[in-house]
Amino acid sequence: ATTYFADGARVVESPTLISGTWRDFLPGVQPGVLAVSELNPLVGRAHT
Repeated sequence: ATTYFADGARVVESPTLISGTWRDFLPGVQPGVLAVSELNPLVGRAHT
C-alpha cells in the first residue's frame, strides 16, 4: 500500500492505540514532528 501525507503533516501529539502501528511506518519520528522518515520521504513540496 502507498500512503501520502500533505507537505507539513505532523504526527499527532498523543497517538493512541487506534492510531495503529504508526512507529512501524514512521521509524524514528516522535509525536508532534513532521511525518517524514526513511520509509516515508518527502517526495514534493506544495507550490506557494
